[in-house]
Amino acid sequence: MFDFRSPALRGVSLLAIAAAALAACETTSSSDTAATAEVDVAPDSVGDGGASESFYPLTLGEAGVFAAFEPAPTGRTTNIDYEVISEALEIIVFDTGPSTRIRARDRQGTRAGSRIVKGHNSPYRLEGNKIFLSQFDDESGNSFREYAENLVDIGNKIDITTLPRNEQLAYWFNLHNMWVIAILADEYPVRYPERIKIDGALFHDAKIMNISGVDLSLSDIRTNIVYRYWDDPRVMYGFFHGDLGSPSIDDEAYTSENINRILDRNAREFVNALRGVQRGRSKVYISKLYYEARAGLFPNWPVDLLAHLENFADEEVSMILLENGANFEAMKYPNRTADMVGGDPSPDINAGPSGSSTPPQLVEMVQEVREKYVELRRQGRIGGARVIIIDEPTEDQGPPPDETID
Repeated sequence: MFDFRSPALRGVSLLAIAAAALAACETTSSSDTAATAEVDVAPDSVGDGGASESFYPLTLGEAGVFAAFEPAPTGRTTNIDYEVISEALEIIVFDTGPSTRIRARDRQGTRAGSRIVKGHNSPYRLEGNKIFLSQFDDESGNSFREYAENLVDIGNKIDITTLPRNEQLAYWFNLHNMWVIAILADEYPVRYPERIKIDGALFHDAKIMNISGVDLSLSDIRTNIVYRYWDDPRVMYGFFHGDLGSPSIDDEAYTSENINRILDRNAREFVNALRGVQRGRSKVYISKLYYEARAGLFPNWPVDLLAHLENFADEEVSMILLENGANFEAMKYPNRTADMVGGDPSPDINAGPSGSSTPPQLVEMVQEVREKYVELRRQGRIGGARVIIIDEPTEDQGPPPDETID
């Protein structure tokens, strides 16, 4: 078993932030009013940015240098210990729960009498888990860079392609996601991750690591390795892109044992979220991420995608697909940073409740999520009188943990 160690995050301070924010919600709200409201806005006119579906290739090109990463399991049982990454993610990830499929209402100015809205104001801000990036100190950010660099070192010390397929897949997910968090921490505050430039190249296209003599970008890991050598569409939900339009970041690292469970959960959450699928006029608006995965995961487009969406769709999305079929069109992509304040921390760090160091927009975000859970209870999708927002890992309800993902 390979493992790696890195300086621990200052977990106590981040957990204290969450506790303080939750406590502030209790003192600033006297009733559980709904945090969301219906807004009559076409999904193709909402969002901060995106790319046309024509931007992405329709077929996979030659493997070229990426042939070095074609899986060739030898039956070896070596696995990688990601416990330290799981411990860090459990601290920094804030669970927002499943989508209500109701757009979040417009927020007012953070301060009384102000029209300036600090933090998130996207209608999709209550979908997908968030990270406490605004509360990172230098040590926290450095820890994630060390996690990412240690994973690169492991990839250069052992032949990843000889590991079991699920072990390989977990490695690529964790490597990708640790780099995303590390770069966001380095560049913070940043509102739009996709606009970050590294040595002149954009965030997802910059060659930020070298494994087995091949320079790799985040996009390479997704499209030239995983989407090329795995054909299970669920794999697209293992990648965290750092923004609101992304599949959700989980509060535990991927392993060969939990990978089916997490991918099933992330697939169902994304397909049934507004940022994944929306109703249009005689069409179905979908995330641009499906177009990025098209060449590798949905070669018989659009039939393959329709079958995949139907497999994970709940009642409302099933009806959208039934009424409109495979008439797909990309919606604009919500590209604000997926942290608690949208990459927009308060300039006055003491403006939080009771003079704390908690940004007021972070407190407001926690309050909105708290009210979202009230709506989920009203819909009968969760039960109980009290909701624990920061989840502990649950029992595996998905496929058998040893089921290999092809």
